[in-house]
Amino acid sequence: MQKGKFIKNIDCCICDVKNEKTSIVTIISDDGDLETSYILAKLALKYGIKITIASPVDNIIKNLTHWQLLEANFPIEIANHSWNHLRIDDDSKVDISEIRHQYLDSAAFFAKNFHSPNFSFIPPENQLTKNAFKVLREGQFLAARSWHRGRNTLDPADGTEPGQWLNLKCRGIGDNDFDIRRELDQMHADPSWLIEMWHNVYTTNKVSYQPIHVDLAEEHIQILKNDSSIWIAGFGEAISYLWQKKNVELVSFFYRDILHIKLEKKNKNLPWNKFISPISVRIKKENFPHPFTACEIVKGIENFVLDENTGDIIVNIMPGAHGHLRIIP
Repeated sequence: MQKGKFIKNIDCCICDVKNEKTSIVTIISDDGDLETSYILAKLALKYGIKITIASPVDNIIKNLTHWQLLEANFPIEIANHSWNHLRIDDDSKVDISEIRHQYLDSAAFFAKNFHSPNFSFIPPENQLTKNAFKVLREGQFLAARSWHRGRNTLDPADGTEPGQWLNLKCRGIGDNDFDIRRELDQMHADPSWLIEMWHNVYTTNKVSYQPIHVDLAEEHIQILKNDSSIWIAGFGEAISYLWQKKNVELVSFFYRDILHIKLEKKNKNLPWNKFISPISVRIKKENFPHPFTACEIVKGIENFVLDENTGDIIVNIMPGAHGHLRIIP
């Protein structure tokens, strides 16, 4: 290809998972124990990952400033786990007005006091009912985690059946049959999204449901980090990526030495301003106008990586941005 040539319809594609990993693991710690949250926040910072802390409002409000500082200074997400951890199941016969309070009023609280994505719900004890699904729709929630055990696909359907967006499956860290190495082996063969349900992480006192000692928690994270096929993502991060990737159209071309790339938004009803994860796009090396020694971001691109095995470039860009990447001979 000659230098300076306009090249359209270049061979590139949106990656199924960020940075073209093959599967996703999300760690969610339930109930908002403050000591546990500090332990997990420090582990998240140490290993360069994001962890989600799901808490009821009444746990947060007792130490609101501490929680806000935790979110501001560590790579964690604070997620909605109801107002006061009221169990709502088919036998409890809770009025729908109370469900709205537990789901919607708590969402308003988190939106007012935190910067974390506010489009998901983690119900107390993972219980969801027909009225709960109705309120999730009213509140325009994009995702909810339930009690059903297993992994989710990388393209959940928008529905309420197990494994669909409003009824996502999980695995408890203390489930008798849960083995992270076996789980990863299965994910190598069948790329998927594993949501791990954690509770308290302890140093001395073994408390709460399915507690895990801090040393075992760190060992578990190390196993995940050592697997190069896994993107360890916060709940909001993973939701952002998976919802965005199926609701954008990729436009890309080279003009002179500049790669132009844009992800145009197709679904105007999505909360685009709340999404936090850029989308990864792979550009095949055969499309570059000439051999190059380096690349530099001109504008609109979050970052990029060079695949040393193939010579392709993976660009990370937010939907709506018009990215320019200069190719340097």
